[in-house]
Amino acid sequence: MNSNKKWISLLLTMILTVSLAACGTSLTNSAGLTNSAGSASSTSSAESVDASQYILKLGHCWAVEDNFHIAATKMADEVYEKTNGAVKIDIYPASQLGSTTEQIEAVVNGYQDIAGDAINTLDSYEPLADIESYPWLFESEEQALALLDSDLCDELLAEIGGDNFVILGAQYRGARMLQTTKPVYKLADLKGLKLRTASMPILNFPWEYLGCATTTMSFNEVYAGLQQGTVEGQENPLQTSYVSGLSEVEKYVMNTQHVYGIVGYFFSKKVFDSLPAEYQTIIREAADASAKWRNEVQIANEAEYVQLFIDAGCTYIEVEDLDEWKTTLAPALEKEFPHLQPWVSRIKEFCASM
Repeated sequence: MNSNKKWISLLLTMILTVSLAACGTSLTNSAGLTNSAGSASSTSSAESVDASQYILKLGHCWAVEDNFHIAATKMADEVYEKTNGAVKIDIYPASQLGSTTEQIEAVVNGYQDIAGDAINTLDSYEPLADIESYPWLFESEEQALALLDSDLCDELLAEIGGDNFVILGAQYRGARMLQTTKPVYKLADLKGLKLRTASMPILNFPWEYLGCATTTMSFNEVYAGLQQGTVEGQENPLQTSYVSGLSEVEKYVMNTQHVYGIVGYFFSKKVFDSLPAEYQTIIREAADASAKWRNEVQIANEAEYVQLFIDAGCTYIEVEDLDEWKTTLAPALEKEFPHLQPWVSRIKEFCASM
C-alpha cells in the first residue's frame, strides 16, 4: 500500500512539473524588470526570449504601417543586436495596450516600460508638453528639424520628462493639416465646422477660438465619426490619416501646416535609470538613429501623401487667408497659455538665428 502511495505521489509531482513548464515562467532581474518565457508579442528580431536579461514593453496607438512603428522596430532591433540579446524591446502597436492616456499612466505606475506618442500627450504630467503643438511655432519643417538636433531640444525634453520619463528619439511626425468633408477656403468657413480634436487644450482651444464646433474623441473613433457625420473634420499629419483609412471618408485637405508634430519614446525614468550605463548608452544611440531615419523618410513622404489623398479623390486646398488665422489666434494663445510663453520665445529666437 505504501509503495502505491509513493508511485501516485511521484506521478502527481511529474504532472505538476510539466504543467508549470508549459505555462511559462516569470523571473525578475536585479533591476526590477521582468523576464518572461510566456507569449509576449514582439516586432523586434529577437530569436530567444530566455537569453534576454531585460525585456521592455513599448506600446503606441498607430498602425504598423506608420513611420513611428517602423522607427520603433528599428530601435528595438539595434538595441537587441548591440546588447547581444541582453535587452529586448517588445512592441505593441495599434492601441493593443490601451489608449495613449492609459499607456502613459501605465508607464508612470510601473505596468509598462515605454509609451510612444506626440510630446503633447504628456501634458497632464507636465503642462510644458503642450509646447509641441503650439500653432505656427515654426515657419517650416527645416526649423522643426533643426530644433530636434539641438541642445535646446535636449533641455526642453528633460524638463518635460521630469521625474517620470526619459524622452528619447524625438522625431518629426509631419505637418498637421486640416482635413474635412466640406471645403474650407478662408477663416470664415471654419464657423460651426464640427471638428474632432484631441483632448489636450493646446489642440482644442485654437480651433474653438477660430470658430469651429469642436468635439473630442479617441483617434480610433474618427473614421466612424466622419463616415456618420458626427464630425466634419479632423487635423493630423497626412500619413497618420492615410494609413488609418481616413482618405476614404474625407473630401478635402487644407494646407494649414499649423503644427510640425514631434513624437518620441517615453521611457519610465525608474526603469531606464535602473539599466546598466552601457545599455542606457546603446538605447539612447539606437533611439537617435531611428529618429534620424524617421526624419529623413518623413520629409520625403510629405509630398507623396498629398498625392495619395488626391488620388483617393480628395481636393487639396491652399487656404486664402492663412496669415489672418495666425494673427487672429496669436494674442489669444498668449493669454490662454502664459506658461508656454518663455519657451515660445526661446524657440522662436532659435529659429530666427538659423
